[in-house]
Amino acid sequence: MTPREFILYADESVERGARFSNFFGGLLISSRDRSLVVSLLEAEKQRLHLHGEVKWQKVSLNYLDKYQHLTSLFLDLVRDGKARLRILFTDNSDHPDCLTALNFRGRYLLLYLAFIEHAFDIACRSPRAEPVRLRILLDQLPVPADDKRAFRQRLYRLNSGPVFRSGNVRVFPGDIGEVDSRDHVLLQCLDVVLGAMQSAMNSPGHRSSGNRSLARSHLSAHILRLVRSIHPDFQMEVTTPVASGEEWACCYRHLLYGPEGIET
Repeated sequence: MTPREFILYADESVERGARFSNFFGGLLISSRDRSLVVSLLEAEKQRLHLHGEVKWQKVSLNYLDKYQHLTSLFLDLVRDGKARLRILFTDNSDHPDCLTALNFRGRYLLLYLAFIEHAFDIACRSPRAEPVRLRILLDQLPVPADDKRAFRQRLYRLNSGPVFRSGNVRVFPGDIGEVDSRDHVLLQCLDVVLGAMQSAMNSPGHRSSGNRSLARSHLSAHILRLVRSIHPDFQMEVTTPVASGEEWACCYRHLLYGPEGIET
């Protein structure tokens, strides 16, 4: 049987924030849905005259309305089950012990590995589900080539671990790559949501001054409203609760990586 295929787009935001740090975001999408979703988002960018790369760092008052329209479509597609979005982060006041002695590269890659293994609740797929092939597309990694090779090997070893075996998921040789977000509208939209969440979580109630800060504050609030249309009681700063048996199908979720690992 030929496995179904999912593509995991992954990105990271800031290493250290005022209250929360080590933000990682991912978008999981079926290969059957990707063409439609990409076409819709690219068409919306064209309609809005957003001809360059969309990024959180480029948000301004002049483009605020355009970014709000694009993120509305993006999160509508997530809400409708066309893609699943996850954000992982750490709390500075409750730092995981396993990260304390690590340098940036070690901490970054350890969290990235944990994110890919656990964030989408792969182990919660039905044990009778058909096998699925997983392709992993990472935004360009800020580490040396030797670390990248070692990281890919650790990702491939997830095939023999309990999570991927339970979920009947497999990553084949050649299925892990780095991509340029300029060429991938899904990574661009993910970057905006990830940036909005880390900004809102690290400066709650902050009264912005300056046009760019004001635009980002408005966009963060807009994105938070969209997420709360999915989860009415959504709280940014904790692991999003999900009913037992619905973890794999959940379309949007935050995960706090605590001292005991990813809390579920």
